[in-house]
Amino acid sequence: MERESHRTVSDIVSVLFVCTGNSCRSPMAEAILHHTVPTVNVRSAGTSPATAFSPYTISTLAEHGLALLSKDPGDVRTLRHHEYSHVISLSDDAEDFCKEAFNSSVHRRWYVDDPFECTGDESARRVAYEHCFLTIQQLVHTELCGGVELKSGDLK
Repeated sequence: MERESHRTVSDIVSVLFVCTGNSCRSPMAEAILHHTVPTVNVRSAGTSPATAFSPYTISTLAEHGLALLSKDPGDVRTLRHHEYSHVISLSDDAEDFCKEAFNSSVHRRWYVDDPFECTGDESARRVAYEHCFLTIQQLVHTELCGGVELKSGDLK
């Protein structure tokens, strides 16, 4: 029987976060991970990139002392030939794309509600984006670098 390999924070070399529009979830994840572990090469992209980042994404990050790392949403198709130690999809269509485009041993799906889909008033939207931020922050800390050793099989 083959020994299980364990991943630690030092195994996080490069991470790609992918969602649909690259306007909310994936750029938040990119900013949070970069702030948490600045030595990691982290990128974000979308399967159908928006024309601009959501203003709520920008304001939510700013409220936590963070900023976007890119000036425009990116298209994941331009990054498919790069190698990543971790590829994390944050939407169903991103998961489908990542399963086809990236090695399954580095891909993982995180389930995070899309705050862009919130149709409530200003207050409801701010709550949705804050909830998204806190969920991603928790996942980054527990799944990537929270002192929890990850087995290589956990990243499928």
